[in-house]
Amino acid sequence: MESLKSESGERDEEDININKRINEEFNRLFQIINNEKKAREETEEAFLDMLRSVINKMKIELENEKKERYFNKLQREKNEENLLTLLEETCNRLDAATKF
Repeated sequence: MESLKSESGERDEEDININKRINEEFNRLFQIINNEKKAREETEEAFLDMLRSVINKMKIELENEKKERYFNKLQREKNEENLLTLLEETCNRLDAATKF
């Protein structure tokens, strides 16, 4: 009888040790999973920040190019007006010179 109680006690102790190791292993695995999840979320957030940065830079570059094109257009129109004015003045001088 004593032997049965001893064996029962040993089994109970082994069961407790097994349960303890299983719980420790589950906790370890849970921690690993949480660490991986956190690392993935941080990586995703960094990737999204990078994409936002690229998008903003592209928008700025496009806006600057639009402004530059508009400025160049205005400059070209001004140069054309100056050229036309010079041509008109030259024609007027030629007309005046040929009338004498």
